[in-house]
Amino acid sequence: MPDDISSTAAFSQTVGLIYDCALDPTRWPDAIREICNSTGCIAGVIHVNNITTGAARLEQHWNLSPEWLQRMLDYTPEITEILYRMPDFFTRPLDVPFSVVRDCPELVSSRYNTEWVRPQGVVDAIHLNVMRQHDRFGTLALSRHRDVGIATDRELAII
Repeated sequence: MPDDISSTAAFSQTVGLIYDCALDPTRWPDAIREICNSTGCIAGVIHVNNITTGAARLEQHWNLSPEWLQRMLDYTPEITEILYRMPDFFTRPLDVPFSVVRDCPELVSSRYNTEWVRPQGVVDAIHLNVMRQHDRFGTLALSRHRDVGIATDRELAII
């Protein structure tokens, strides 16, 4: 059991929060907060991206200001295009998360990273594809701050 999740009960509570979101999507901020707490992340968002237009619909988030969220939307076409070109983006199983630093270097060198990610002190992100269709995909994205460093195998295993 990961040391950030101190007990089976705490882990079960986090899983329960995620399941509760299926019935009440307004619970996502609580679930994202608990996932972030378990993985040393400072913020998170779950959203759907349209592959054709590059548009994103931000479903729910935790610990992101409205200003940063609005600015993120400006970069969604670029992010979508980069993710779309990842060699295993559409074949990676939905339950296998990835680290942006390790698995998507093109995103690390992007304008989005330079102008949106780094100014917030974020050095990595953990992504988990939660939905994939021919015209869109859903992602849970969690931000790692420079104070805790890039995501490790441990955090990916927790996800």
